[in-house]
Amino acid sequence: MSIRKKLTVLLLSITLIPLIGVALFYQISFRATVQKVTDDMREVLGWHAHAAMEQVLGNFEDRLRVQANLLESLVEIQQKEVEHYLATSPRPFDLQFSDEYFGLDAALTPPPKLHHDYLVFSDSGVPDTLTVDFTRQSIFWSKGASLPQVARDAARLANLTPVYYRLYFRDPDVILWQYTALENGLIATFPAGNTLPADYDPRERSWYQGAKKSRAIYWSYPYIDASTHELLITISAPVYRPGGRFAGITAIDLIVTEIFHLSQLDPNLTRGAEAVLISAQDSLTTDSLRIYARAHLNTEESNWITPLQAEFLTSSNREQFVSLVTDMREGRGGIRKMKYHGEEALWVYRGFTDKKVYPILIVPYRNVVALAQKTEENILTKNVQWFSLALIFAVLVAIVAILIAINRSKAFTEPIRRLTRVSQKLARGNFDVRVRINTGDELQELGEVFNQIGPRLKEREQMKYSLEAARAIQQRLLPTEDPHIENFEIVGLCHYSDETGGDYFDFIPVNGQLIVALGDVSGHGIGAALLMATARTVLRSSVRQYSGDLSRALVETNNILAVDTAPEKFITLFCLALDPKTRQCSWASGGHDPAFWYRKQSGRVEQLAGDGIPLGFLTGMKFSQTGPVKLEKGDVVVIGTDGIWEAENREEEMFGKERLQKIIVENADKSARDIGKTVVQAVKQFCGNISQQDDITIVVLKVV
Repeated sequence: MSIRKKLTVLLLSITLIPLIGVALFYQISFRATVQKVTDDMREVLGWHAHAAMEQVLGNFEDRLRVQANLLESLVEIQQKEVEHYLATSPRPFDLQFSDEYFGLDAALTPPPKLHHDYLVFSDSGVPDTLTVDFTRQSIFWSKGASLPQVARDAARLANLTPVYYRLYFRDPDVILWQYTALENGLIATFPAGNTLPADYDPRERSWYQGAKKSRAIYWSYPYIDASTHELLITISAPVYRPGGRFAGITAIDLIVTEIFHLSQLDPNLTRGAEAVLISAQDSLTTDSLRIYARAHLNTEESNWITPLQAEFLTSSNREQFVSLVTDMREGRGGIRKMKYHGEEALWVYRGFTDKKVYPILIVPYRNVVALAQKTEENILTKNVQWFSLALIFAVLVAIVAILIAINRSKAFTEPIRRLTRVSQKLARGNFDVRVRINTGDELQELGEVFNQIGPRLKEREQMKYSLEAARAIQQRLLPTEDPHIENFEIVGLCHYSDETGGDYFDFIPVNGQLIVALGDVSGHGIGAALLMATARTVLRSSVRQYSGDLSRALVETNNILAVDTAPEKFITLFCLALDPKTRQCSWASGGHDPAFWYRKQSGRVEQLAGDGIPLGFLTGMKFSQTGPVKLEKGDVVVIGTDGIWEAENREEEMFGKERLQKIIVENADKSARDIGKTVVQAVKQFCGNISQQDDITIVVLKVV
């Protein structure tokens, strides 16, 4: 019998018998009970409900004012801290690693449990959990931002992490995000993990403009968060640089639904109730009241770009509603019975004084009647006898149900406990543990599947260690430092797409020359890494054997690789012989794409091409050496692998050689290392959040 059937039998045996007994007994008791309710009791209970609602509204408003003052104080502290750090001298900061290390403070302790569900929504509306980190910040910058300015201010704002952390946990139930957005386009958010749309610019948001124009703390109207789609209110304050120049704003995002908390009122009374905050300054007529915020708001047709449509509170009971508005304007509170969405309701309100927003509680009148009816039923003395009998019967049924549950559940729970025990051993790293379950149902199938997990995890762990060892060995094969030679800056960069890869670059000094080699093995992974290591060893030996003669060195390397390499495996190779004193270079290519030669004098990019085929196909192939050509001061030579120009973005558009040449021209005045970093960063930015599909390797030579 399957577990589902067993559980069905168990649940029926535990619940069906007592439910039938209770239902029958309730019917007998209900029919025997005489319903006597007096008008006086209804009136008394109604007044009690009025008093309770007035008290709850008063308590809610008091908590609202206290919380608003607290949050404004937190924003003021955050404002002063931001201005303090903006006035400090920045330390060196590399934007390339900002996503992982920005504002990292290892002394902070992440909370054991999040106060909110941090969710992000895809374009199709599917939610996914955001991984937030309370020990650091996230950094973004808007389009057109000046990166040097952003880097300097980012270095300053990185010190704010403990400040945000301390302020956040002053009111964690309401606060969702804290951030600072500067006029130069920099955005730093806390906790880390926030995501922003590509076209998001905080300087265009109402909470930014409001604080900037008012030059004081600004409370925004509710809006949809760009990342989590939560309904938020932002408290923002302007920040200034030394001398009073406007720098930007710092802000705290509040979750609107957390502001409305009516748990202190009887839930039977608040079922279907509506709580709203009214904007006093925007309610200029007696026809309606402008809603500042409400506990329940339909945001399905809204988005973060479009502001929410203004809502107004009104009632079909025109005279009563006008009287309510008049009371509020004259500073009087009270309770009025009016219709709300076609249903009779009690409106509890406070009078306007000197505040911006005021709460109104709207409770369906049927709740008051239902509460009175329930109270009357509880005091009816005729139910005492039937209740006593029902209690005795319920106890007997409970005893029978417990005995049945204990007897029937043991057979179900023992295999689960056994599986739990061995699972704990597996979690501690004992991959040889096994479980024996012989129930003949899905639990036995689950045990058999579990027994297959340990060996597979063990194999995966061993493979992980092997890959880590292979990666460490391969990294040692690449040059550990850039060569320092006369008249030249030379740098090599390599980013593998897997733990190991097939790209390779090398600097080989031979007879006063420097041989620069860059290769790309077909495929990537362990096989490509092994072929790369072999090719490196053979090439180094051949280059030294033939004293820097590139054509003979490639012939020798090809002959050796072709004998030992499978037909589907090959390597493209580009070698360049550089004479530091004369600034002359010659080159030879084994099926590799041409190098790019930026000529400072003409401002154009030429290609250093070769006619050889990839190495490892056939023995006896010839390779020609081209050159020499003389490089002038300011010239730049870039050698790369196809992982650069064949990188694709989400639209399957390639990065392309034209884009690479444009980057070389625009950055030719920078150092060789900066040129290389700029190319790699441009490729990754072009691909966006798509994972790297191929190894990226680049060697940059610049004449200085």
